[in-house]
Amino acid sequence: MDENTDWAALGDSLLDEEKYEDAIKAYEKSVETNPDDYQSWYNKGDAHLSLDQNDEAIKANQKVIELVPDFIDGWNNLSVAYRNLGKYKEAIVFCEKTLELNPNYETGWYNKGRLLQITGNNESALKSLDHALKINPENTDALLRKSEIFLNSEHYTESIGCLNKILDLDEDNPEVWNYLCYAFEKTGKIQDAIAACRKVLSFHVNDLSINLKLGYLLSENGAVEEGYDLIKQNCVLGLGQRLISNKTTAELPFWNFTDSKDSITEKKNANKFFLACILDYQMKVDDVWSHARDFSEKILGDPDNLWETITSESFEDWKSKWRVYKLHKFPHAHERVWMIGKKIVDQYNGDVRNIWKNKDPDTIMHDLFNLVPGIAIPRMIMGALLDMKQIPACRLDVKPDVHVCTVLARALYGSQEKISEQEALEITRKMAPEPLNPWHLDQQLYLIGMQICKARKPECEKCYLADICAYYHDLKLPK
Repeated sequence: MDENTDWAALGDSLLDEEKYEDAIKAYEKSVETNPDDYQSWYNKGDAHLSLDQNDEAIKANQKVIELVPDFIDGWNNLSVAYRNLGKYKEAIVFCEKTLELNPNYETGWYNKGRLLQITGNNESALKSLDHALKINPENTDALLRKSEIFLNSEHYTESIGCLNKILDLDEDNPEVWNYLCYAFEKTGKIQDAIAACRKVLSFHVNDLSINLKLGYLLSENGAVEEGYDLIKQNCVLGLGQRLISNKTTAELPFWNFTDSKDSITEKKNANKFFLACILDYQMKVDDVWSHARDFSEKILGDPDNLWETITSESFEDWKSKWRVYKLHKFPHAHERVWMIGKKIVDQYNGDVRNIWKNKDPDTIMHDLFNLVPGIAIPRMIMGALLDMKQIPACRLDVKPDVHVCTVLARALYGSQEKISEQEALEITRKMAPEPLNPWHLDQQLYLIGMQICKARKPECEKCYLADICAYYHDLKLPK
């Protein structure tokens, strides 16, 4: 056995074991010894395809075609690589080359049909898929692609026919049962749709979308209690998964109040940040932070000791300047700034950093609750500190403001009435069970509530939670 054969055989063995990177190295050694070994070039391209390294796969298969112009599998793999890169016109050209070499090349007809389906040429796609099925009536991939085309064009009966043919060959295909569920529902065969859903769940018991689909079908067709239980159980988990997966790395505007994440390590910035947090009560977020900045910098002259400057006035004088300072639209919120400021001066020497510096999260939270009324603002401050890495990593609750409570009420119960703050905390803890962090739900819930799930005119069609939202499905679920 010569050296080339050794490397080629090693590559083949590694390819069979799906050790693609090692297989590529072996084939590179093989073609280095024998540059005309088209089979090693082809197998190298195959390994690159498996790793989604399409450009490298193209280079390898171009070498194959250069060495053996009528090697049909090389042309086919060129087509696959170009399809993966979204270059569909080129991919179709290579498909047609395979069919020119062999008009009975089943894979070529299937791949051409798939490409035509992707590019929206459904009529021609069906013809190509039928060619593949004429060669091999048991080509389940071709039948599945046909069923998709029929589903998307609302030819549900034809789609069901294709799917049933697949089941005759492979009864345990969850994707087929999933499509059948949809097609049966659209044709009014609700009990068949329910049975198809249950079949999918026999393979994938935790499939969120199918559990919800089954819940909706049951609740709308007599089995209300079972349906509602499924919906509520899976909505809680589904909302949590969806919200965390969509968590943006961009911080909310109020976290950008300071120049950098670390700038609240400076006393002056930390105090202005804390003032803005206190003002975050029934005001637009942009107004909250602009008011805090304008008051501190333009009216007070950006003092080193913000809280001492505020409380140097008597409480009565401070109350009288509500309309002058224009810090907040409500007088009692304006008064609260002075009262909290007095505590900061007396208990923390006028420096809010002393609230959290060198303390554990439980102590910080305890001190914030003693300092700031309510539960929403202390939780927001803790979350901000966590985001800006000013406190140790810890599991935190959301800030249960009006936006958060409204989104949860609509998504879980289909209700226009927002849930209580305590309910919001309990629900979000279930949505993000350990080791997940409920705080990581806060940003997305807030943004959805502020931008999409508006009080009077929610824009449900823009919401990525719509498919798992009770309000969107016009359901009224009991708590």
